[in-house]
Amino acid sequence: TPRRGAKHSAQVVDFDQLATRTEEWRVVAQVGDELAVSKSANAAAQVWLDSTMAPVRMQLGPLLTLRAVDQPAAGLRGSESAAFEDMRVVPVDQAIQNQTALRRLVVELYSDTDVASRFDALRSRLTADGSYAVADAESAQNARLPTVRYPADHIRLAKMARLAVADARSDRERAALLGTFVHHFLDYEDAAKPQGVLDTMRSRTGDCTEFADVYTAFARAVGLAARTVVGIAYRAGPDNGSPGFALHAWNEVAIDGHWHGVDPTWHQETADLTHFVLSDAEVLAFIAARHQLRLRVIEAVY
Repeated sequence: TPRRGAKHSAQVVDFDQLATRTEEWRVVAQVGDELAVSKSANAAAQVWLDSTMAPVRMQLGPLLTLRAVDQPAAGLRGSESAAFEDMRVVPVDQAIQNQTALRRLVVELYSDTDVASRFDALRSRLTADGSYAVADAESAQNARLPTVRYPADHIRLAKMARLAVADARSDRERAALLGTFVHHFLDYEDAAKPQGVLDTMRSRTGDCTEFADVYTAFARAVGLAARTVVGIAYRAGPDNGSPGFALHAWNEVAIDGHWHGVDPTWHQETADLTHFVLSDAEVLAFIAARHQLRLRVIEAVY
């Protein structure tokens, strides 16, 4: 029986890049005869195995638990927190003025019921202070590759992307022109049905995820290293009710060795510092705790 911390590597199929790669799993917890394995110590998903190494349940952060059942007719029973229909804004204690002028912003997540402390994946403090260095060359190189999700090598898509940046003289100008193009090419539809990049190009509608994924594919088509990121971002104004933060998707583009935020949905050439990138595990924890969470501004530097 493997002990906690034990690792196992295996070849798996990467269906996004249509290639094989090595994936490493490790034992992260043990309760009785059951073991929890995950891709990393803080990964969003954990698979629990019984003493025969057969999977008995899968835990998707604090949001969803799937359990093996003897009879398929019994179905799968999800927890109440699995409901996605209410993705409301999480309130913040004060309105954030002049967002584009921010040079540093620190916010804190808290709850009157201390719900945030129950989710290890959810950081209590989030800090944004501008672009940050590309950690390794491999991540930037992978962010240039066409994949199933980002079909940058599709003929029509690549041609459209090249036309959009025809007047650009630098990577920074290419990134900005693509943001403007995607913003005007697509019509925003709140809570749109999820669809792939090519379907989005045909329908020309989508929410922030579709805007971001189309941008990523376009950017890769013109040689930029780009990726879609998910986190929370500030919303204010009468159309959005009380000020607060909500889940949002935008982009990061590698320019001069640094990742720079771009938000094509909100037409921000440089994503303002009210954008906080979250890991997959943190996103799930945020969704699960959203009804009890609150935020307060700790520091705002202009």
